Amino acid sequence: MAVLLLCVCTSMGEKTSDEILMFGAKEKCTKMKRKAIIIGNSRNLNATPVDMLRFSKFLMSLSGGAWENEEIVECKDKAADEILKVIDDIKAENYDFVVVYFTGHGGIQGDTILEVNPASELLKENSFFGLAPRQLNILDCCRCLVTTPLSIYGSSRGISPMQRALRDEVRKEYDELVMNAAPQLVRMYSCKEGESSWPSKDGSYYTNNLIGCAKELLKTNRVVLVHQCHEAVAIKTAAEVQNDLQRDQHPDIIPTKCLEQAELPICFNPKILNP
Repeated sequence: MAVLLLCVCTSMGEKTSDEILMFGAKEKCTKMKRKAIIIGNSRNLNATPVDMLRFSKFLMSLSGGAWENEEIVECKDKAADEILKVIDDIKAENYDFVVVYFTGHGGIQGDTILEVNPASELLKENSFFGLAPRQLNILDCCRCLVTTPLSIYGSSRGISPMQRALRDEVRKEYDELVMNAAPQLVRMYSCKEGESSWPSKDGSYYTNNLIGCAKELLKTNRVVLVHQCHEAVAIKTAAEVQNDLQRDQHPDIIPTKCLEQAELPICFNPKILNP
C-alpha cells in the first residue's frame, strides 16, 4: 500500500527561483485561506478508514494547525470525476495553502499512479499539483513499477468561547509559519521506487510513523520541519517493516535547496501553550 509525497508548487511571480530558494518568502500574513482533501480507497485495505480518521484528527489538533471541519473534505471510495470536481473547486477558490492526503493503492508508470476507488479508476499524481502557492501532498501508496498498460481517468460545534479564542490564536501562528516558508517543491515518499509500502494491523506503517514521529519530535522542538520528520520516519519505518514482515521499505526524499528557516512545517508547539 503506501507513498508519502510532500509537494509544494507555486508561481514565482517577479522573484527569481534562486532568490526564493535562498531567502524564502517572508510574506505578510493576515488570515491564511486553507483547505485539505483526504482521499481513501478501501479496496482490500482495512487500514484506509483508520488512516483517514487519524490524519483528519492530526490536522484538527492544535499542533497540526487547528484545522476546522469545514476546511477538510473527505473522499472515501469516491468516483474519479467527483474527486476531480473537488480539485477544480479548490483551484477556483485561490487558497493560500492546500493539503492533499491519499491512502490506498498505487504504482509507477512514468509517474506515480493512484487507484482512487474500488472501481479501480486511476489518476496521476500530477492531477493534484498546482492547487495553491503552498501545497503539501501526502500520498500513502505503493510505488512498484507497473508494466501493463494502464487506462488513466483523464464547521466546529460545541466549542466554548475560551476554546475558540485558543484555536484562533493557534491558527494565526500556524498561518504565519506556513506563509513564511518559501514557495517550494518537496517530495517525501514512503518507499523507494520498486518497493511496496505496507499496512499494519492498525493502519499504514508510514502514516502511523509520520504522525507518531512528528509528535515525538515536538517534545524537543517548537517547530518540526519536513526534513526532520522524514529522517525519523525513514529509520523507524524501515526497521518496523523489516522486523514485522521481513520486507524492505525505505522511505525516500527529494528535498528543496532552500534555507532551513524557509522549509515547510509538519507541526509545531503553539506559543500560547508553551510561553
